[in-house]
Amino acid sequence: MNERNEFEGLSAIAEAKDARQVGQQGPVVAGVRVSPGPYFAFASVIAFASALLLRAEHDAWALALVGVAVFVVPVLALSDRIVFDGISIQRRGPLFFLLQLFFGKTKQLAVSDFETVETNAVRTLRRRGAVRYRYRTQISGKGKRLCHRVRGRGVSAASARAISVGSRR
Repeated sequence: MNERNEFEGLSAIAEAKDARQVGQQGPVVAGVRVSPGPYFAFASVIAFASALLLRAEHDAWALALVGVAVFVVPVLALSDRIVFDGISIQRRGPLFFLLQLFFGKTKQLAVSDFETVETNAVRTLRRRGAVRYRYRTQISGKGKRLCHRVRGRGVSAASARAISVGSRR
């Protein structure tokens, strides 16, 4: 029974540390936009639902859903970012702010909590024999996972920023 109380005490300490880190948001050292793919997939599902509502003669609801798909979802997609402030890496944007506000959940991972960092390169063949590289980096730890995809052009700039940040610390 004593081990169980000790384990619950450790988890309470970890939660308190996470809550303290949420309040310590420093200046952004580096940040990247998240891929808008899932947002656009959600917008297409909303547009399909609005077509079904239009067919069922619910014109006002269909118009409202089209407005959400056309105006709200792209704004959410463009404002979603992964940022590094020198202490932790986290997702920021209106959607994650609302999740944190209502449910207390945050997508934040301190550098000391990193367990694995995996980078995969995928080579694709384009027209006229051009080869493009896409890189996918996944950082995980403490049950949280942050994933970022980059086309080949942005890798050198992102790497230079990360190296300069690492040399300053």
